[in-house]
Amino acid sequence: MSAALPVIGDCEVHDIGSDIVGDTFRIFVGHCHDHATDGVSTVYVTDANGAFGMTVDIVRHLQLGGHLPPMVVVGIGYPVATLRDTIEKRTRDLTPTVSNVMFAADGSTMATGGAAAFLRFVVDELMPWVSSRAPIGDDASYIGHSLGGLFGAYTLFERPSTFRGYAIASPSIWWDDHQIRRREDEYAAAHDDLAATVVLTIGACETTDGRTRAAAEVPEFARPALIAPARDMVRDAESFVDALARRRYPSLRLRYRAIPDEHHVSVPPVATSHSLRVLFGGPGARDLVPEVVLR
Repeated sequence: MSAALPVIGDCEVHDIGSDIVGDTFRIFVGHCHDHATDGVSTVYVTDANGAFGMTVDIVRHLQLGGHLPPMVVVGIGYPVATLRDTIEKRTRDLTPTVSNVMFAADGSTMATGGAAAFLRFVVDELMPWVSSRAPIGDDASYIGHSLGGLFGAYTLFERPSTFRGYAIASPSIWWDDHQIRRREDEYAAAHDDLAATVVLTIGACETTDGRTRAAAEVPEFARPALIAPARDMVRDAESFVDALARRRYPSLRLRYRAIPDEHHVSVPPVATSHSLRVLFGGPGARDLVPEVVLR
């Protein structure tokens, strides 16, 4: 019998304790840089128990065609097996405020509102750890979907210099009665610029009706997240982008796309591919996602 080989080559997996959060994270590191020695771009990905392998494979496919530069993919997950096993902890870490809308499998209310501590973990504990292990430069970007998209928006207004680029996919703007919209208003009242590249994507079927239709086709355990409470995530995304565009921040590059024929659980691979090409690709790649604000 042959020795077991890694499913995804040139990757590392480490369990790292956080004093800030008071928990342990599973950190996945994918080397997509042909052993470059310095200055490599970094992409941080939340929900790594499900999204890390997908992101690494997409990066390497696009690199075959010269669409992306060398980079390190850093996935932030938890020491469990699958994405489904992370629901409670991701809800704790990716939400900026306390809310009672998320329920565990046993019917109890999940812990929420941990985004501030999670962001401190990323900046003060994880990023220095990554810098000590990989040949990275200062060019860090972020990819997050759903609550991960909400966390990306939160970081954009709370500590925008954390990342150069933000790939925000299907963000849960509905969270806590659209609290992130109020945070955007607060940021705009106190700032006259926002230095970042933001790519916001959404599945075009993530309307209220589209989510109901999608719920009928998924296993029963996954239905509540799609239908309760009812929400039109496309309308939310468009309203959020319009608000940002109206600010006319001189240093903001903003792109938006509603991706046809995709819904909440099918859109991440397409959104990841589009967003990476906008954040890192040449002018032709950036044309793949329509311009909202480009300065």
